[in-house]
Amino acid sequence: MGLFANMKYLNLSGNNLYSRIPPELGLFQNLTVLDLRSNTLYGAIPGDICESGSLAILQLDDNSLTGPIPEEIGNCSSLYLLSLSHNNLSGSIPKSMSNLSNLKILKLEFNELSGEIPKELGMLENLLAGPCKMNVPKPLVLDPDAYNGQMGGQRQRNESSNSTRFHRHMFLSVSSIVAISAAILIVSGVIVISLLNVSARRRLAFVETALESMCSSSTKSGSLTTGKLILFDSKLSPNAIDNPEELLNKAAEIGEGVFGTVYKVPFGAQGRIVAIKKLVTTNIIQYPDDFDREVRVLGKARHPNLISLEGYYWTPQSQLLVTEYAPNGNLQAKLHERLGRRPVEYGEDNVVILSDHVRVLLEQGNVLECVDLSMGDFPEDEVLPVLKLALVCTSQIPSSRPSMAEVVQILQVIKTPVPQRMEIF
Repeated sequence: MGLFANMKYLNLSGNNLYSRIPPELGLFQNLTVLDLRSNTLYGAIPGDICESGSLAILQLDDNSLTGPIPEEIGNCSSLYLLSLSHNNLSGSIPKSMSNLSNLKILKLEFNELSGEIPKELGMLENLLAGPCKMNVPKPLVLDPDAYNGQMGGQRQRNESSNSTRFHRHMFLSVSSIVAISAAILIVSGVIVISLLNVSARRRLAFVETALESMCSSSTKSGSLTTGKLILFDSKLSPNAIDNPEELLNKAAEIGEGVFGTVYKVPFGAQGRIVAIKKLVTTNIIQYPDDFDREVRVLGKARHPNLISLEGYYWTPQSQLLVTEYAPNGNLQAKLHERLGRRPVEYGEDNVVILSDHVRVLLEQGNVLECVDLSMGDFPEDEVLPVLKLALVCTSQIPSSRPSMAEVVQILQVIKTPVPQRMEIF
């Protein structure tokens, strides 16, 4: 590797490399990015891996590295990102990490590290705040006076320590009693309030039932079964349509989903086309007032990417939603009726999972075959990092998937021209 002394970026991640980390990597004076993730690297991390002083990103996670984190890691003064997670590293976290003033991202989870987290790390102002996911045992804390050889004052110190510990336990005991008592009072109050609410609801239900029984059943049933077409915009004319369900037929059907069937229907005197969805009848909403309230909330939603809800029709046997008609087809047709593939495709003899198919193409070096050619022109140098990001987002382990904020940050870095990326770091 001595022939590449001017190398700036080295990415060998996602391979089957089985070796130690060559210490010669520290001699690359211009190396700023070293990415060796997801291999089978073993042995210790070389202490002089940052000998050049220009390394900004060091990613060694998801390997089989052992031994302690080298104290010399504090010499990597240019480090912006340090990721050593998912290895077998042992020992304590070196205090020298507090010298990494430019460090913003530090990942050490899923190792065999032990001891206390150095308080000096809290002085790193640029270090991003986040959850601590270190898979380590309880810290080992040693009494600094335990081995000072002065046995004469040992008993006095022990007695003083025992007395302090006794008073502390007494304080904790009183605090615990107060906390438990408060918790019992709160729980009791919640139970009492819940019982009162249940009783009040039962009384209200009884009153409503009594009022319903006093009302004329013929009047109520007639208003429910007849139905009424409700339009939110008074300018829309239904052209004296009493029952829009009569307009729905098999020829007008344009789609079907979990919640119902959609029909294309001419509406009004001007012959305007609308879409009417006939909902699957359920017993979730049994009264027109409840249905009207819920639908009107949806009708207030306005956005260029949302189809507006313009009205509804309700009877106990049928519920219809009137929406504007989108003439350019649906999202499924735009995505899958061309060649760019479904997430899972079932053949006669096999099942093709799109993420696995893309991973195989990447391993074979056929990156551009993953691109939908109907997209037009695209920067080829961005295809590989975008596909890798997509594979991480579709990981079978939910905790391995990045958040959308992280995805946006990564896409911004990918979009940045390579010579300018290091300015971000």
